[in-house]
Amino acid sequence: MHPARRLYLKKPFKPEIKPLAESSSTSEIKSSTLYSKSGLTLKYQYIGGSEGQVNWIMENNNDKKIDVILIRGAMLNINGESISVPKYVFGDAYAEVYYANHLSTFIQSVNDIPLYSLAILKNNDNKQIGFVFSIPPKSSISVPEYGFVGLVSLQGELYSASAGTLNLYTVFYDYTEIQDYENESGTTVSAPPDPYTVYSIYFDVEQLGDPIIPRYIISMSNDILIKILSMMNS
Repeated sequence: MHPARRLYLKKPFKPEIKPLAESSSTSEIKSSTLYSKSGLTLKYQYIGGSEGQVNWIMENNNDKKIDVILIRGAMLNINGESISVPKYVFGDAYAEVYYANHLSTFIQSVNDIPLYSLAILKNNDNKQIGFVFSIPPKSSISVPEYGFVGLVSLQGELYSASAGTLNLYTVFYDYTEIQDYENESGTTVSAPPDPYTVYSIYFDVEQLGDPIIPRYIISMSNDILIKILSMMNS
């Protein structure tokens, strides 16, 4: 059984934000719709090539800005072998790579969410890391992703993300993530310490999909910080 394949970003990438009217009239590549609900629509363009590029198109047909996460999965056929990509949050598989190599930063203000921004995602007591996309009203975002070699089928949904407060988090992660990214992308990358600490706004989400990277994420409340500092000074 072939292990589940992971998808990835790489530099340089050129995400775009466009008004809906402009995005629909200027694209020369056919897009297909995967999901449409509550004024949010997810489309994709399969570019293919040696790295299996897919362009995700996230549309906000509402009259207000909406923050969303993208959960997607795929079936691939590589050399006659069926390979499953589980449905997980975009950004989950290689969050530490993106953070350590300056492809992304963690969100610290809801008024400043560049494309490919990471955040702590919460669903009840479960925490994960992934991208949060802030889509302006009546606009679309187009972002490329790689790894869809031998694409057979895609699944994907958009879920709204509700911003919480800014907190300090300590994140323990699996270092095999770094090795897997280098194998998939053919590039050498840096890695953050294990564990590492970040300030991030957390976002409540309805779904976390099937987390692909095991992480242990601790919210460093004031009480915990005081205890740690007292232990260090004792």
